[in-house]
Amino acid sequence: MNITCIILAAGESKRLGTSKLFVEYNGTTLIKARLSQMMRLDLEEIIIVTGKDGDLIDEELRLYKDKYINIHNPNFKKGMTGSLKVGISKCLDSFTQGALVILVDQFLIPDEHYEDILALAKTTKNNIICTSFDKNFGAPTFFPRRTFREILNLDLTQTPKNILKTYQNDLLYIENVQAKFDLDTPYDLNLLKKIKD
Repeated sequence: MNITCIILAAGESKRLGTSKLFVEYNGTTLIKARLSQMMRLDLEEIIIVTGKDGDLIDEELRLYKDKYINIHNPNFKKGMTGSLKVGISKCLDSFTQGALVILVDQFLIPDEHYEDILALAKTTKNNIICTSFDKNFGAPTFFPRRTFREILNLDLTQTPKNILKTYQNDLLYIENVQAKFDLDTPYDLNLLKKIKD
């Protein structure tokens, strides 16, 4: 089963006050760590959807330039949905049967969780598979190809969870409590530093 990874990396990090992409954890930047992690998985291709930092991302990942595709989201200021649509649109040009959508700043999720999502996706083929944590759910999420058109029809004011709600009877969940840790605010950044130390 051909699966593409879409790394959403177009956010402005306004609440954090600095680009989360280049925050360091365990001796590397978050964007480089996510790309390296995805390179270890059985994926057809890796797409990084970028915003204002596209050129900086290419510079940071220059040693891996043949390992990913950088696609710019011209509407990056309008939120995550636009970035998801840009990535999914690229998937339509290939034989990809599904997309694993991940966030740069979920820095504690281990390889095993992504591997579990991919394994289940290859078994079920047509189900959306999302990550559950603390009675919540979301990314990382696998979207089968049958959902691509509906994702592309999302209004930019909607969120990817609108798609999850549409298919709520077909959703599959894999729990990972580490998915609740991300990097949005200075408080989160201090927490990351404490974990690192």
